Amino acid sequence: MKGKTKKVLTFLVTSVLAVLMMASVAGATANYTAVTGTSTTFTKYLVVPSDANIPNKTFNFSIAAGTAVVGSTDSMPIYAGDDAARVTGTPTIAADQAAFVSTDTTTAGAANDGIANDIGKKYASKTVTIDFSSVSYKEPGVYRYVVTEDTTAPTGVNFDTQVNRTLDVNVIDDGGTLKIDSYVMYYGEVTSAQSKTDVKADTDTKKAKASGIKVGDKCNSYVNSYPSQNLYVGKKIDGNQASKDKYFRFTVKITGAGSGTVINVGGDYTTAAIAKDVNGATTITDADLAGADTYTNPGTITADANEEATAVFYLQGDQYVNLMGIPTGAVYIVTEDDYSSDGYVSTAASSTASFTIGTDPNTLTFDDATTGTVADGEDVYTGYKNVKQGVIPTGVILSVAPWIIAGIVVIAGVVFFAIRSRKKYEEE
Repeated sequence: MKGKTKKVLTFLVTSVLAVLMMASVAGATANYTAVTGTSTTFTKYLVVPSDANIPNKTFNFSIAAGTAVVGSTDSMPIYAGDDAARVTGTPTIAADQAAFVSTDTTTAGAANDGIANDIGKKYASKTVTIDFSSVSYKEPGVYRYVVTEDTTAPTGVNFDTQVNRTLDVNVIDDGGTLKIDSYVMYYGEVTSAQSKTDVKADTDTKKAKASGIKVGDKCNSYVNSYPSQNLYVGKKIDGNQASKDKYFRFTVKITGAGSGTVINVGGDYTTAAIAKDVNGATTITDADLAGADTYTNPGTITADANEEATAVFYLQGDQYVNLMGIPTGAVYIVTEDDYSSDGYVSTAASSTASFTIGTDPNTLTFDDATTGTVADGEDVYTGYKNVKQGVIPTGVILSVAPWIIAGIVVIAGVVFFAIRSRKKYEEE
């Protein structure tokens, strides 16, 4: 009986082992069902001075497979995003997702926001989507891609110091089923493997990136800036015959401003409508009136399809306009109509022919040439000074003065004696 029981137990143990072995063999030959990617996003920021408008600028990006990295006992291996044995399909980034326009909502800059880092700036943002819907992963692992910004266009932009971002797709085994656990973006192009404790990471947006950012830091954004300056155009008059009422006609032309860019106008100038017959000293040209009876100085200027912006201003003495948000590299030309027939001698502003407008501590000095290129970080102060000086003829007045005095004396004498004679007559 004991022998029979022993045989039965031996049979059972053998059967169990056989089943386990079969299960092991079956497990070893099982294949994962490939998991399909979804999408992830990053943010594109565009920073401008606080008194400027967001320009009409479009930014584009591309994505390609990164470089594989061999793993070790301390780090995870990295598979290239085009590893043929493990990946099928290619991710895409659609064009024109980061298209900015002048009407975009902006956020005021702050010293610690990690984006503008300056209360004198503001920024707009766009969300860019990376589409992985056509990509499938067959094995767990970390798959690397590189996102690159196109820096050939648009022009006039200060691009991020790193045009590349590293994007890792983390695929895990979730109970025998593949699962995309995270998409993690890094600043710059990372060439090292991940730490085994760093597979799932929390990305950041604006936090604590204002200083010390380096390749390999986690991020999910690009930050570009659009530097711009102000163009001040001033009018100064002098001379004992210069008219304080007169409006002088200026033409301001800017090229290379960027198609659709809106330039704000501020300053100390007449914003109310100017009547064509406002005074005898001023002439508003028919072309500017365009059939109307008044002309209004513009409050904004918009660059056309040729990236040119032109405006006409009528300024009186000691007035000026401030064109805000002129991009670096743009060319400006400021001209004034010829008033020599009215007796004015006109001098363009320059380093040797400067003039001031305003009073301390708000004095502005206009000493830049009336034609030039806008430099990064340098506002332009230009304009014209007109002088109308005359000598009042005094000789005639002096020559007749004695006769006038004599006449007055004679008349006074006649009146005196007439009154005296009348009184004497009445007394008699």
